[in-house]
Amino acid sequence: MTSTESAAALKVAMYWDFENIHASLHEQDIGFYKEARFKPQPELVDVAAIMDFARSVGSVCINRAYCNWSFFSRYADALSGVGMELMQLFSRGQHGKNGADIQMCVDMVEDLLRLEVDVCVIVSGDSDFIGAAQKARQYGKRVIGIGVRGFSNRFFQRVCDEFKFYDMLVQQEVATPVTLDDSGKMSLEAAKGLLVAAVSRLATQFGDPAVLKARVKPMMLRLEPSFDERGVIAGEDDAGFANFPMFLDACSDVIEEAPGDGDHTIRLRSGVVEAAAGTQMSEERRQKCRRLLTAAMTFILRNRDIVPMAAVKVVMLKLEPAFDEKKLGAKNLLTFLQWFPDIVAIHGEGEKRTLELLVEKNEGEYTPPPLPPAKLSDVLPPVEVIRAAMPFHFESLCVKPADGWPDYYERMQASIEESGFVIEKPGLQAIKKLVMDVKGFKMLPNQGGISFTDGFASIDDLWACVSDHLSRVLAAPGNETQNATS
Repeated sequence: MTSTESAAALKVAMYWDFENIHASLHEQDIGFYKEARFKPQPELVDVAAIMDFARSVGSVCINRAYCNWSFFSRYADALSGVGMELMQLFSRGQHGKNGADIQMCVDMVEDLLRLEVDVCVIVSGDSDFIGAAQKARQYGKRVIGIGVRGFSNRFFQRVCDEFKFYDMLVQQEVATPVTLDDSGKMSLEAAKGLLVAAVSRLATQFGDPAVLKARVKPMMLRLEPSFDERGVIAGEDDAGFANFPMFLDACSDVIEEAPGDGDHTIRLRSGVVEAAAGTQMSEERRQKCRRLLTAAMTFILRNRDIVPMAAVKVVMLKLEPAFDEKKLGAKNLLTFLQWFPDIVAIHGEGEKRTLELLVEKNEGEYTPPPLPPAKLSDVLPPVEVIRAAMPFHFESLCVKPADGWPDYYERMQASIEESGFVIEKPGLQAIKKLVMDVKGFKMLPNQGGISFTDGFASIDDLWACVSDHLSRVLAAPGNETQNATS
C-alpha cells in the first residue's frame, strides 16, 4: 500500500463531550457557565471548523456527541449539517451531572474492540478521558485531543498523540465553501473554492506548500462528498469535465502544477487563499460589510489609534444586531477581517491582536448605538457625583495596573468622597458601566483589570465624552428625566 493510499484509508472515530467544550467557551467569552447551565445556550462552538480538521485526517466513520441536548437547540443546523449522531443524556442527581464522560469512555472502548478504527478524536479537555486515551493507544490507535486553551487538562494533553487547541482550528484561513446550488449542481467557481480549501489543508497537514496531486481529489471528497468533476458547470452548455486532470487544467488561475518525484505536485498561487475566503459574498453584501466595519472602527477610534480586535465585534453587533460572520462564510472574526485588508491592518497574535484603521473615519449610514442601555438610568447618581468620579477614571484609562486593581470600587469611592459626596455600590457600578460603554468596550477575559490602554488627553475631554453619552441615555425612549439632569 502506498503512502497516499494509506492516508486515504485512515478511519476516524470522533467523540464529542459537547457540553465540556461549550462550557469552556462560555467561561472564556461570556462568564460563569454554572449560572446559565439550565437555560437555552447560545451557539458558541464552531462545529464546522472541528469537522473540517477531522476530515483532513481521514474518513470520519463514527461521529457521536454526548450531551443533555435540552438546552442546545440553537446548534440544530450546525449539528445536522455534519451528520452527527446525538447521544441524549439527561441530568441525574441534584448537581446536574449527566454522565457523558462515563458513557463516552464505555462506547469508545467498545468501538475500538469491534470496529476497524485508525484514529480516535476526543473533543474535550477533561482529565476523565486520560484512561480512555491510554487504552486506545494500547490498541494501536492514534489519539487526537481537541480542547479550549486554558481549560484543557495538561495531563490529558500529554497522553494524546496530538492535541489541537480550538482557537487554532477556527483560525484556518480557508473555509470549506457551500458548493451546491438549488439544482444540486456545482459551479466552477465553487469547485475552485473547494480545490483551494483541499490544497490548503493538505499543505498544512504535510508541512509543504506543494502537495501530491493524487491526494487532492480524496481530500476534496472528504470536505464535500458530492463533488464530481463531471457535474461541475463549465461553459455555456453547462458541460462538466471528462476527468479530474481536465478540471485541474481549468483551475490554472488558482493552482500551479509541476512534475515531482513519481507524481505531479500542486501548489496554490500567491494571494489565492486570501481571495478565496470572500468569493461567495455578493458585491452588495461586501459593500455593506465594509461600511459596517468602517463605522464600528470609527466609533471606537474617537479617542485611540489602535484597538483590540475583540472590541470591534462588540460595536458591530450594537450597530447591526443581526451581524454574524459565520453566516457570511467566515470561520471567525479574524477570517472576516482578513477579507478587508484595505480597511484594517491586523497586528499581533492571539488575544493580543489589535486593529488599525486604514481608511478615513466614517460613521456612514450608522448612528452611534444607544449606550449604555436605558435601564442604566435608573441607578445613575446625580451628574455632580459622576463628574467627581472622573479623576479616578482618567487615571484608570491612562494606567493599566498589573494587579488588576482588586479594590476598584474602593478607589472610586475614595475619589468621589474627596469631592464631598457619598454613594453606595450600585451607583459606583453604574458609573463604571457608563464609562466602559462610552469607550465601546467590555471587560476582556484573561487580561485582568481595566481593558483600556490609552486614555483621553485630559479629564475635561473624558467628561465631555461621558456627558454626551449620558444625555443620550437619559433621552432614550422610556426614560424619565431624573436626578442626573438636575
